[in-house]
Amino acid sequence: PIRSNNLKSICYDAESERLFIALYSQGLCSYDIRNGKFMNLLDRTGGDRNVLKLAIWNGQLLYLSARGVFRMDLKSGNVVPVLEQSGCQIFLMDSRNILWAVHGYEVIRMDSSG
Repeated sequence: PIRSNNLKSICYDAESERLFIALYSQGLCSYDIRNGKFMNLLDRTGGDRNVLKLAIWNGQLLYLSARGVFRMDLKSGNVVPVLEQSGCQIFLMDSRNILWAVHGYEVIRMDSSG
């Protein structure tokens, strides 16, 4: 069960049939729709409790936290930084699958190759 009322973002991955849930101060969780189980992913995110936004990008979970933008391989669970800088405020994907992030007064563009 979710023990927080500070839900920031929900993202659905159709391939794994999982919901990913960002909870500010509680971190990242997943809910497996097939077996009905919740899993806390704090260990995979290095204990990052302040997850703000989620998206699926090129078959990986992309998340924005207080430490930057990271992507998690949904098969292995490995997490790598995309933009490891605190202060990133938002990210979005356009119709061409290009990731845009805002960091301070700078707009950063990343194509699907990362």
